[in-house]
Amino acid sequence: MRLDFDLNLVGATASGAYALGDHWGVQGSLQGMGFPVSRYGGQLSAGWFTPLGNNKIVEVYAGASVGHGKWDTPDLDIYEALFQSYFVQADYGWCGLANSHIDIALGVKCGYLFGDGEHGGYVNNPETDQTSFVTTPFTYSAPFIEPTLVFRFGWEHLKFNLNASMTFGQETGNITNPEPRVGLGLNYYFNTQKD
Repeated sequence: MRLDFDLNLVGATASGAYALGDHWGVQGSLQGMGFPVSRYGGQLSAGWFTPLGNNKIVEVYAGASVGHGKWDTPDLDIYEALFQSYFVQADYGWCGLANSHIDIALGVKCGYLFGDGEHGGYVNNPETDQTSFVTTPFTYSAPFIEPTLVFRFGWEHLKFNLNASMTFGQETGNITNPEPRVGLGLNYYFNTQKD
C-alpha cells in the first residue's frame, strides 16, 4: 500500500494505492485547488501490474473521475461546471533503486472528459444601454491525454515525491487546468504482507 500527499502552487492532492494480490490493485485520489480555478474532485481506478525484473514494474489501470470546477476569466466572465471522465492509464517505472532510496515512474493517462456547466458574463443591451449579468448553460465533451513524471527519493518506506504533469485536450482548457503542474509531497509505502 502507498499513500501520497502532494502540494503545488494552486492546490493539493491526496492519493492511495493498494495491491489486492501479486498483480491486481486499486487506486484513488482526492484533489482540491484554488484561484484562478477553483476545482475539487476525485477518481477511482483498478488495474493490473507486474514486476519485470531489475526493479522495473509496469501497470495498466482503468478508471473514472468526477468533480466540480469554477473559474473566472480576465474579462470578468465566470464558468462553472460539473465534470466526469473515463480513462486508461499506463505506467512504467523503477522502484527501489540506490538501495531503496529512489523510485522513478513515467505514466500517461488517456480518456474522455464530459461536463455540464454555466457561463456567466456581462452583456450590454444596445437598446437600453444597460449592462446586465447573463448566464447561459453549456455542455462539452473532449478527449484528453495527460503525461506524468514522478521522482521519489528518501528512505525505504518514507520518500519525498516530486511530480510533473500536463493535460492536453481540445476544449478541456480551464476544466482540466492546461498549465504544467509541478508538485512536491510525501509518499509512504506500507508492506501489508506478513513474511
